[in-house]
Amino acid sequence: MGCLDRAIGYYEQSLAISREPGHRVGIANANAYSNWGIIYQTRGDLKHAIEYYEQALAINVELGCKEGMADNYTNLGGVYQTCGDSDRAVEYWNDPWVYCNNWVLKTEWLRFNPGLMQSSKKIPIN
Repeated sequence: MGCLDRAIGYYEQSLAISREPGHRVGIANANAYSNWGIIYQTRGDLKHAIEYYEQALAINVELGCKEGMADNYTNLGGVYQTCGDSDRAVEYWNDPWVYCNNWVLKTEWLRFNPGLMQSSKKIPIN
């Protein structure tokens, strides 16, 4: 069993515990789904990556967790950038942009999302 398979096993255990009586859906669930998305994206299984990122996003929207939502939108944008769909990637990248009110954060965010500046749709820094 490889490292990614073991990681999936741990996320499955995490979700099983969170589904026990008395536990509520929370950020840990969203993080587990997001991490699953990362694993599938790493494997090149972009369809499953999108599914897990969308599940994480739905939980973060329900919880009102803007930082988690921004991460999920960024991850979804990255998958679509990998698929060669830069315009759809930018649509997802525009959402976390709203949460980056600080110029330094915007500049740093762009540094980690270089595909955004190569897209036909540009997002201004200021």
